[in-house]
Amino acid sequence: MTITIKSTTYGGDGGNSHNDFNDIITSFGGSSNIKSININEITINSGGVVDGLQFNYNVVTMDGVSNNYQGNKYGGNGGSAKYFPLAVGEQLLKISGTSGPYTSPSYSGTTILYLEFQSSDKTLSYGNHYPDEQAFSFPAGVIYGSGSPYMTGIGAYMVAEEIQPSLTTTVNSSASTAQPTITNSPASDNPTPVNSNSPLVVALSYTTAILGLYFLITVGIFLWRKFRVSPSRGSRSLGAETVNL
Repeated sequence: MTITIKSTTYGGDGGNSHNDFNDIITSFGGSSNIKSININEITINSGGVVDGLQFNYNVVTMDGVSNNYQGNKYGGNGGSAKYFPLAVGEQLLKISGTSGPYTSPSYSGTTILYLEFQSSDKTLSYGNHYPDEQAFSFPAGVIYGSGSPYMTGIGAYMVAEEIQPSLTTTVNSSASTAQPTITNSPASDNPTPVNSNSPLVVALSYTTAILGLYFLITVGIFLWRKFRVSPSRGSRSLGAETVNL
């Protein structure tokens, strides 16, 4: 619950002072436990002036439970009592009135002379107008004030309902692709000896022998051709040069 506005106190401060807002907060263990406060019913005593005023509230706690709460009586029980219940969906919007000097056999001082309640459906008024009165008007809310035997002062707290933020959980899911695991086996410090009788070893041995023999034959032919002597011409060939004997 959030307090949006606390109005000025209109009228005087004679008699007993009360504060419905503070009492509600105390009764429910703090403002953090209260979601909203709405006015259900108004009881007003009036005749020539406003004798007394009392609000009845619906207090909704943060767990969603609705609680009926009867506020303080501001002023006395003189005049006649009138009841102003609010229908389902009806909201009290504005409180207007006047204050000024008033004298009776039992009281003399500033008094709430006239009150007017404007709801979303209707407007009701109580008390009377007098010379030298001071007009006031404020948004309806949880009232506070003073009085005895008449209502002498009034004001209100305008409260807003506590809105709980929506719990939004965003889950980011990503496809996980399994990566292949490659395991390298460590080389052995003691390698396995090669079997000399294996077919592979035998084949390599024969191949090496044949290549060696081919190399020797090739070298022999090369040397024979280089140093051979031609008998028909009586000459001996030495390398690239021919010598005649």
